[in-house]
Amino acid sequence: MNKQEDNYKQLRLAVELAKYSGQYEIILEGKPFFKAGWPMDSTGPRILEGALAMDALIKFIHNLVLLNPTSTREELLPLCKTYNDRYVEVSLPLDDVRSIIDFKIIISHLAKPYNVKSKVCWVNPRVQNKSAVAYKAKKAATKLKEERDAQIINTWLSEQLPYMTTSVNYRIISEETNITYSTVYKFKSFLKPLIEAHNKQLKEPAKSKTIVTPVANNPEYDFVPGSDRVKKIA
Repeated sequence: MNKQEDNYKQLRLAVELAKYSGQYEIILEGKPFFKAGWPMDSTGPRILEGALAMDALIKFIHNLVLLNPTSTREELLPLCKTYNDRYVEVSLPLDDVRSIIDFKIIISHLAKPYNVKSKVCWVNPRVQNKSAVAYKAKKAATKLKEERDAQIINTWLSEQLPYMTTSVNYRIISEETNITYSTVYKFKSFLKPLIEAHNKQLKEPAKSKTIVTPVANNPEYDFVPGSDRVKKIA
């Protein structure tokens, strides 16, 4: 957006959080995110052609309207014109762009945004080095997710596994905890002895059942959430 457009009206180009307590916020369960973004590829801005160009322009205008529900057509027009002029190989006449904006404003109360994603890491738009902060946020989110998953698995091992009457494997633990198989498998070293002990017990002759204390809750073992390592304390 050039200086003239910026002075005309600053528009929202993406969903942002209402408040940031620091450089970034992490929402592990994810929050809906969409934007009105420029067409880009690995080399930079991308010029769009044919039907793809028209589709992209319409979606840009559509999301821009939803992100700025109180803005008028004339307030939205400069940015839409910039997109049309710079990124559409054969630009639409300006009157056509106005018509698209008008239509999108009319239906905006019924419309849903395009390309909605669930976003976990939210970088404060006011920070300077956004790429570095985004990398830091991603690492922090990965660690928090590992700790959360470990806690969920621990809880299931303590509260559900001792009472399971069927054999257990990594796939079943994944389904029971609603954690992806690949994540559960990361805890293989931790889970393997528990699975084997449980399945072995099922094969023993019927007798008073001895509840197996999960390694995670056994004081003889040291389990670090987020790690697949289990170390017996000497």
